[in-house]
Amino acid sequence: MKKGLIAAAIIVCIGITAGTVFLVLNRDKTAPEIKVPADNTLTYVAGQDKKLLLEGVTAVDDKDGDVSDTLMVESVKPTSDGTQAEVTYTAMDNSRNVAKKKILVNYQASGEPAPAEDGQTPEGTDANLENGEAGAEAPAPEGEGEAPADVPADAPVDPAAAEQPAQDTTGSAEATEAAIAQLPAGSPQFRLNQYEVTLPVGSKFDYSTYIQDITDDKDDRSTLFRQIQLQNSVDTNTPGSYEVVYYVIDSDGNQSNTAILKVNIQ
Repeated sequence: MKKGLIAAAIIVCIGITAGTVFLVLNRDKTAPEIKVPADNTLTYVAGQDKKLLLEGVTAVDDKDGDVSDTLMVESVKPTSDGTQAEVTYTAMDNSRNVAKKKILVNYQASGEPAPAEDGQTPEGTDANLENGEAGAEAPAPEGEGEAPADVPADAPVDPAAAEQPAQDTTGSAEATEAAIAQLPAGSPQFRLNQYEVTLPVGSKFDYSTYIQDITDDKDDRSTLFRQIQLQNSVDTNTPGSYEVVYYVIDSDGNQSNTAILKVNIQ
């Protein structure tokens, strides 16, 4: 009888051990794969919300599938020359396997003009945008939206934008928040990352550098960026102070608050 019990206990122990070994050997040990768009041309401005760097980035696990909701920006570290930053992304699957991916993006300190490629004009600084023509439709800044795409230079102007004048506000974060609080329900909200900047004579003015965020109850960020409207001009060859007025009109015809950037050319 005792021998039978001992034998049974040994069999149970062997079974438990075998089961444990099986689970260990077959445990998911593969971390998710983080994918960044091949045409990534992001520019990170110091002080921006790091979540903007997640746009278009995905994480896929071989067992759990899409785990993009676990993506995080762990760090943003400017390089020694200050022209780029190393962005570290992390993602985790259901087995708690953590993946990390590092990429380099363009970087600029807040208030500096956007970097230009050799012999090229920065995005958003063609003739129309430098002059800030009223009602001119602005192309989406690089890296914005889930599926970034260049907007043709001859893209049609939104008729509602031409007919609807921008609201009156002063250029400050406080004034912007006050204006947003008074917007009708469903209106887009427009915020800048700063409201006054000083640039040297002869430099390039990139309107997109100073946009912090645009949100709407219906339209996504990419759609809104294609509907940005600018008023007033900035002549970077002539010293003085200029006020650039930003606003956007969504697909329902609702106009955002206006945000005013004071540009000092010295």
